[in-house]
Amino acid sequence: MRIILATWNPSKKRWLSEGLSSLNIPVFTLEDYEHGNIQDVEETEDTSEANALLKARAIHGDSRSIIIGEDSALFVEALKGFPGVKTARWMAGTDDDRADHILKKMENHSSRAAYFQSALAAVLPNGEHFTVEAKLHGSITMEPRGNRDSGYSRIFELPSGQTIAEMEPQEFIRKDHRRMAIEKLKHQLLERAGL
Repeated sequence: MRIILATWNPSKKRWLSEGLSSLNIPVFTLEDYEHGNIQDVEETEDTSEANALLKARAIHGDSRSIIIGEDSALFVEALKGFPGVKTARWMAGTDDDRADHILKKMENHSSRAAYFQSALAAVLPNGEHFTVEAKLHGSITMEPRGNRDSGYSRIFELPSGQTIAEMEPQEFIRKDHRRMAIEKLKHQLLERAGL
C-alpha cells in the first residue's frame, strides 16, 4: 500500500507528507508517480470538499494506491464567504497582493469574522472515497501583522489576538486547521483502509 499526493504545490506536499508519515506507509508525490504526465486540475467545484475530491479522482490509481487531494480556503463572513474556494486564484498576483485586496474590501465592514477551511479527500484502491474537513475560526485584521509567514496569514487573527504570521510555528501547529484535517483523515484511513 502507498499514498499518492494529488498536488504540485510544494508547501502542501511538505505538510501532507509530514502529517501522514506516522502511518508508516510510503508517501509519493506526483513527481514520483509512474502513470504519465499529470497536469494541475482546474478547480471547478463550489466547495472545498468537492475540489479536494476532484483532485484525488484526477489521478488514475491502482490496486495499491490511496490518492489524497486537498483544498484550502479562506471564508470572510462580511464578504458572503468570499474568497472561498477561489482563495488562491481570484486575482492575479502574489498571496500578499490578494491579502491586501481583502483588507481593501473590508474597509467599511465592522464585522470581521472569518475562517480557514482545509478539506482532504481520499480515493481508496477499491474506488471508495471520503472527505474530511477542519476549520480555524478567527477574524480579519485592519492591517497586515507578523513576518513568520506571508499572504493571508498576516491578516488572519486568532482569538488569542495574534495573527498566524505572528505566532511561533510550534505554537500554531496545535491550532492548525490543516493538521486537524490530517488527523481526521488518518483516523478514517485506519478504519476504512485497514492501515
